[in-house]
Formats: sequence, C-alpha cells, structure tokens
Amino acid sequence: MNKSYGNKLMRTIGWSLIAFLVLFIVGMMLGGLIGGGNILTPFLPSTWAHIFNFIN
Repeated sequence: MNKSYGNKLMRTIGWSLIAFLVLFIVGMMLGGLIGGGNILTPFLPSTWAHIFNFIN
C-alpha cells in the first residue's frame, strides 16, 4: 500500500459519513413531516428525551 491509497480510502470514508449524516437528517425530517406534521419535530430535545427514555 502507498500513501495515495490511504488518502483515497480516508476521503471515501469521510464522504460516506457525510452522505450518511445528510440522509439521516433528511430521513428524520421526512419522518417528522409524515408522522407529526412539523418538519422540525425530530430536532426538539423533548423528542430525543422520549427516544432515550423508550430505549432505557
């Protein structure tokens, strides 16, 4: 392996993480729109508190 392969691999992993994050946020917004009617519902602290209480 050479250095350019490592750089390309890290760049690919970075772009994959960014794409995952963007798609996760868009999915949360669409789910909030479909489920609750407000597109910003997934970003409220009360929503996350409910999720973490449900997990525990």
